[in-house]
Amino acid sequence: MTMFGSQWLASAGSTALTLEYTSQSSVEYAGNTDWSGQFDGMAIGDADSTRLVVAGISANRTSAGTHIVSACTIGGETASLVVRQTTTNGDPCELWAATVASGTTADVDITFSATCNQAGVGLWRLTNCATTATETASDYNGVPYAANLEIPAGGVGIGYFLNVAEASDGGSSGNRTTWTNLTKDFDVDFTGAPAGSAISHSGASSDTAGDLLRTATPPSDKAFYSLVLAAFGPA
Repeated sequence: MTMFGSQWLASAGSTALTLEYTSQSSVEYAGNTDWSGQFDGMAIGDADSTRLVVAGISANRTSAGTHIVSACTIGGETASLVVRQTTTNGDPCELWAATVASGTTADVDITFSATCNQAGVGLWRLTNCATTATETASDYNGVPYAANLEIPAGGVGIGYFLNVAEASDGGSSGNRTTWTNLTKDFDVDFTGAPAGSAISHSGASSDTAGDLLRTATPPSDKAFYSLVLAAFGPA
């Protein structure tokens, strides 16, 4: 198996599982539950009949109470919830997945259970993998944000982290989250975040098998954070 950047490529004729981080986006669309049309045309990599697109989805809530993703489609295909964990403030941080066989881009249409101000999406492309996670884990309570996740032999793991700080936490965009036992794929401030805030999302992944403590550490612990993890095995 040969590695090119974040993409793990099987040799010709192989049916080994492959993993590729493909894109991320963040949008300000305040006071809405239906975010259809806000994450259109996101890159999902080359078409493949076995392609599973995994989406990390997070948001900054508008009103009091727990907010979750109530529905998601990727490229017109109905996505299934993989794992969710809200922050202590009730902000959603989740992984969803759908089999999307055709196209190189996809619209990611999301409906939240209650209104949100900013939201982010990160996408990974998996092929020749089981469509159900072998294990999931999450954490929301204290630095470092951490949980054990076992990546099976020939499988992969994905981590997604939400940082909703009420004021600048000292980190710069692209350097707000430090990952352990997963390799960072992106780390980006949310578009339209209020001046002085530190709303961001970050994703990471690995194809190294084993049961390890996976951690995401922000530059400080000022406000609200959430980590979700999922492992997928070969088909």
